[in-house]
Amino acid sequence: MTIHTVQQGDNLSKIARQYKHKDWRIIYNHSENAAFRKRRPNPNLIHPGDQIFIPAVDQQSTTINTGTIHKFKIKPEIPLPDLSWLKVRALYDDPWETPLPEEKIDLIIDRTPFVKEQPLQAGAGKNTRTKSESRAKETSTEPGTVVLDEVPEGVVELEFSRTPGIEEEIDAQRNSIEGRLDDAYRAVVRQMFEFQKQWEEYGTASIIMSGADGVYSGAADWFEDQGELLEAQTWKDLGNVIAGVSGNIWAFTSTYIESKYKEMQEANRRAGEWLDEAGDNLTNWNWWGNELDEVQDELESSAVRIVGEIKSDVEQAADLLESSVDATEKIFRHRHAILALPEQMAAGDVAAIERFVDTVLMDIDPALAQEIKNNPDWSAVLEIIADHETILTYLAYVSLFIEAIPPNFYAYLGGKGGAYVLMEVLLLILCSLLSAGVATAGRLAMLSARISSMAGKAARVSQKVRKGVNAIEVFAEAVNTFAETAVDMQQLGKKLRKGRNSGVKYRGRSGDTLEARKKQQKRSKKCSVCGKVGDAPVRRRKGVVEYQ
Repeated sequence: MTIHTVQQGDNLSKIARQYKHKDWRIIYNHSENAAFRKRRPNPNLIHPGDQIFIPAVDQQSTTINTGTIHKFKIKPEIPLPDLSWLKVRALYDDPWETPLPEEKIDLIIDRTPFVKEQPLQAGAGKNTRTKSESRAKETSTEPGTVVLDEVPEGVVELEFSRTPGIEEEIDAQRNSIEGRLDDAYRAVVRQMFEFQKQWEEYGTASIIMSGADGVYSGAADWFEDQGELLEAQTWKDLGNVIAGVSGNIWAFTSTYIESKYKEMQEANRRAGEWLDEAGDNLTNWNWWGNELDEVQDELESSAVRIVGEIKSDVEQAADLLESSVDATEKIFRHRHAILALPEQMAAGDVAAIERFVDTVLMDIDPALAQEIKNNPDWSAVLEIIADHETILTYLAYVSLFIEAIPPNFYAYLGGKGGAYVLMEVLLLILCSLLSAGVATAGRLAMLSARISSMAGKAARVSQKVRKGVNAIEVFAEAVNTFAETAVDMQQLGKKLRKGRNSGVKYRGRSGDTLEARKKQQKRSKKCSVCGKVGDAPVRRRKGVVEYQ
């Protein structure tokens, strides 16, 4: 006697052929399978794990005595419907048509369960729609697909299998990531106090002061140059953009995760004594609020021609970052697109994000752009971007981190190339999220190590900024924390993929490709002050009121 345990994809016809029986009914109608027939009255629908008695082939005949009359009652045969095929294609509706791999699906045909927890193919690449069974079989290894043959004709309902307990795992990992970012941010706030105080007292002049005192001090032409004017205009430009982007990020946060917004607002009130000045609008420093408004007038009234300074600036930045001058110039040329990226992430604008990778990042760093495009876990990144609490909390801390560090710190760190240092750090932090930490981990680790090494030089050359060394070290640690957090986000993204797709249903027919195409939803912001959709509060220092 042979007992066959049904496997995924088995049906009675296939099992009969496997054991060399001419007809599946010989197996199904055997007396030893009476209990099985009672449990599975429809022979078309058997489940993995079912056990079936398989008679030997030589047991198909019955021995009877001759010379006597025997009566047989012929039972009506149970006709099997025509069998067909099915290809499932799961993907997102983003411009790259990213496959949705690895998840498990349940299939119901004409309201009767057919397959349970069927895994979709893993891997990287694209998947395709097919119209024929032969072509479906040729493409059966594509990620996010499964191809089944001998499928009954009928209406097919697909449901992503549910994963019990996944929401609790998601919440725990979210809280862990938020805690690490919060610790890193608070450390930066504490160690930046002296630079913040200098910026408050001297404004854009502190760029020159910190540059002269910092790790690039000793350059004879520091005060003879007029590069600081270009640098001041650069910071005015960056400050205006960052103020707008920051306000929009907080508008999205207050709209979609109001409770988290209030928690972070309360936490930031307790971040340090100097934060007492910040107050209700969740600012911590807002360095762009001091003196930068006068910079344009200063530039227009100056008779000094600014020629060739861009070259010396990017050379200083490239020296710090160990990148080519060409790449550094490209980063600065694309600064507006880089600064717009956080808001696009906050809005869930996947099309704009992928366009950034295809164009801007491909120009700056083609290797990094290709690594992001070919990332087999890009689907996990899409889930992070789609999840309100995860992406908005992460971007809120990126915003707070950028706000907490005034321009004179970057001048202290990178001379007149400080603005480029900021752009490089911001770009790598954001790309670290887009690559789920894989493509940028090495880059950020090297950058963090390089910045840390500058602390030793700062200790030798600078006496005026007492906490400069500590500030550099904490800054490097914060950059490293963002890198490590991005790797954790990859695992969170996979859990989000399971949690957000559980129970989602799609319909189609056998004999075709059933597409489970997940739509990406963009977020809209609402002003936390006036409540109007589409508006965002302007980020300003507490106590600054503008009457219209």
